[in-house]
Amino acid sequence: MKRLSMKISLALVVLGLTASIAPAEQFGLFTYQVNPDDTVTITDYPKDAAGHVDIPAEIEGKPVTAVGEIAFAGCIGLTSIVIPEGVIQIGARAFYGCTRLVSVTVPSSPSAISEEAGTFVFMSCPSLTSIEVDGRNTHYSSVDGVLYNKSRTILIRYPQCISGDYII
Repeated sequence: MKRLSMKISLALVVLGLTASIAPAEQFGLFTYQVNPDDTVTITDYPKDAAGHVDIPAEIEGKPVTAVGEIAFAGCIGLTSIVIPEGVIQIGARAFYGCTRLVSVTVPSSPSAISEEAGTFVFMSCPSLTSIEVDGRNTHYSSVDGVLYNKSRTILIRYPQCISGDYII
């Protein structure tokens, strides 16, 4: 039995995994993981869900600090999402393929929208017309629904459904 345990541990190391990965838990429609620092990452949401979503600021008394990679990917019925204050990380492809998503509201807290933000976080969201960022955010900004870095020197995401000319 000890030999089998060593083989499993070695396989996990080779695959880059650890045995301490927290199990997924459920809060309403949200699947989440409690992180080692006692914060929460939203990891999944039902693909058949529809309408508006308010991501909770807390789950079971623990602050929600991240929207994980692909957490809402493929949720084709979602129309709007409000990310709460306290979320500091939005993972790669978090909203990929949300085909009916029209608007996203980003609070002042995110300091890290995945490095792939410009190409994947809101990719394949053909109905998206607005990404609104709280003016107090120190890393990101928005003008007319377009996502920029704070100093507006880098356009991060131009929503697919905005029509007409856009001058930077």
